Amino acid sequence: MRTKNRIATRVAALAVGVGLLAGGLPVVQQAASASPSSGPCSKIFGTPDKNPAYDDLPGSDKFPNGSPPDEDRRYTYPNPKRAVSGIDLPPGMGQEELLKKYGTDTKGLAEDSPERAYAAWNRNQTGGARPWTGSFRTWLIKQYIGNEVVRQRGDAFHKKVAEDFGIGGSQWQCEQKIPGSKRRGDFVNADRKILIEVKSDGSYKKGQLAEDKKLVEQGWDVRYVFGEEPDEETVAALKAVGIRVHVHQSASLPQFTPSEHTAPKDLELFTPDAGAAPSTGDGVNMIRGSADTAAEARAIQQQLTDAGGESSSAGGVDFSTLELSYVGTSRDGKGLDYSFKAARNPDEDTNPSWGGMAKAHLASDAFFTWLALTPDKFWVNLNPTEPDRIMDSTFAKTDAGRVLLEADLAMKHDFAKTVNPKTKLGARFWDALSLVGGQPCMPVIRNWIVPDTAKIREQDGGIYILDAPLKVNSVPYEGTIPGDQCRKTTAQREHDQRLVDTMIRPVVEKRVNTASEYADLRRVYASRVAAEWVAQRDAAKPGPYHGIIASDDVSRWPLRYDKNWSEQDTYQRYLKSFTEGDYTFERRSGNWLYTYSVGGVDFSKAPKQDIGSAQFTEDEPGMPGTAANSRAQATNYRDSGTTWLGGSTSEASAFGQDLLSSPATATDQGGGALGAISPTAIFFTALAAGLAVMTGTAGWRIRRRRRAVLRRY
Repeated sequence: MRTKNRIATRVAALAVGVGLLAGGLPVVQQAASASPSSGPCSKIFGTPDKNPAYDDLPGSDKFPNGSPPDEDRRYTYPNPKRAVSGIDLPPGMGQEELLKKYGTDTKGLAEDSPERAYAAWNRNQTGGARPWTGSFRTWLIKQYIGNEVVRQRGDAFHKKVAEDFGIGGSQWQCEQKIPGSKRRGDFVNADRKILIEVKSDGSYKKGQLAEDKKLVEQGWDVRYVFGEEPDEETVAALKAVGIRVHVHQSASLPQFTPSEHTAPKDLELFTPDAGAAPSTGDGVNMIRGSADTAAEARAIQQQLTDAGGESSSAGGVDFSTLELSYVGTSRDGKGLDYSFKAARNPDEDTNPSWGGMAKAHLASDAFFTWLALTPDKFWVNLNPTEPDRIMDSTFAKTDAGRVLLEADLAMKHDFAKTVNPKTKLGARFWDALSLVGGQPCMPVIRNWIVPDTAKIREQDGGIYILDAPLKVNSVPYEGTIPGDQCRKTTAQREHDQRLVDTMIRPVVEKRVNTASEYADLRRVYASRVAAEWVAQRDAAKPGPYHGIIASDDVSRWPLRYDKNWSEQDTYQRYLKSFTEGDYTFERRSGNWLYTYSVGGVDFSKAPKQDIGSAQFTEDEPGMPGTAANSRAQATNYRDSGTTWLGGSTSEASAFGQDLLSSPATATDQGGGALGAISPTAIFFTALAAGLAVMTGTAGWRIRRRRRAVLRRY
């Protein structure tokens, strides 16, 4: 979105040489003079000196649902500070030593240098009015780099809208002060009393809204153009005061020169070679910018609230739901592009999400575990008679193995809760069981979790994981369990099993596929689907993961966050539950009821079905573009309620640099070509990189609250 500091520099007469970045994006070599920050839109943006037709303007009746969805609609913006997005504080260096070495003066230091970032951090910690309370890492991503993103992306999207809708001619002024109002409009047509406000994200400023309400009451036609889908509350608030809303969803591509400081060493996702540079991307940055604990997340959010901002927009990313949704060969053939998806967090202000790095690490580590080990090891087993067959010893050294065994125990607890006679469902279940000696009892059953058939689409050198459900199997246990006195006939056991299958198993299976307690299980299974695809591709043509596949070596991906975990500890908790019960319930007869279950989790097979090109195009028309764009900008996937966060092990495509040369689908809207990145757009943003000083507020969030407090670093 735009901040109070409007576009400070516009191109007038230019003499600029444009070079090519190592990552594929243009960078300014020199620039000439610039125009004032306000004036005719045609002169500022180079749009045709022709007034667009009224019906072609954003917000007109011609576009009742906004611009047609088009994932190829992209624009660029300068973001040199992103080059240091992978750094952290120097190891072993305290604040006093850091201050002594780097000082607090950023003057003369390159925007893309670690030295400038450290000096800015020192200033924030020692002389700032509101020192950042979170880690250096979160400050770097959310504030230092994020400030630059908000300002520059807002300015670039302003130009994007001008070009796409052909806003120019004698009637249209940009950054124009409106007589009798405190407002400056992005696009103003005083003759027809039209004000168009541009927001690169999906948020708005409450202070602006109050002024715009007055303008509407005075007969002005006020319209808001959003670069991202606003939430329902935002749309309702604007429409309530008579403002038209137009969504012109566009992907923004950052411009910067990648360096050795760009890829984070503390978040090495999907990197096959331990000695190679880690992967990176905008999604990786957003994940890295998340707090490590709930307390840190709340403290950071409170700090942003206390900053006195007046912007409003609900939304964020729920990192607890993060899982792989796409992997594919990068365009240069040298790396792996990937994208996570996560549910949006509608209450980020009061309940901010956290733990993104832990979830991403788990997804990546599990991916390598599935590659390194053979499928015959992908099982766990909790059975009181088999203490020596809990899980494979190598699998037990990994987080994927830990997750499967803990999920097995959780499933057994959930089964016991579901048949609890104190619940309505449990009471009906027990009343329907067959009787032994005039009393109901439940024989031992075997419940275990297996993959259901995953829906995928394989195309263009990648795999889209559309749905990866899990299934709970349940059968009567054929063995003998000490203490089990429920002896039933075959007919009785079959009757009872039908009750389990119709009344109990569906409830437990739904929890496995939806409950937060099983999120890690779903996360590692999505990685299982992706890893199998990579292994199958490698079998046909060896690639960068060839040396890892079936190596039986998981030493690079050991237990990460719970290093003291042991399968024996989990087994002992299971035995306690098995022998003592999760609960007891005394019926009128005085008999005690127990439930016994054995089972496990078995991921040795991962069935999947490719839905085919026609159905994929019909059901998910924007998914390929969303996956690609998510490397450059965390991207909301249409109306799915999810945000995609991407990255790549290839520097050439990590931040969407390869998308500049991708084909764009253009739809004409009143003189502007929607979808394409015009040479003037690239030129303008490249020039701005050489002229602008970056300020603003945190730009790391998706459709998140934007703050009005600006700091210069």
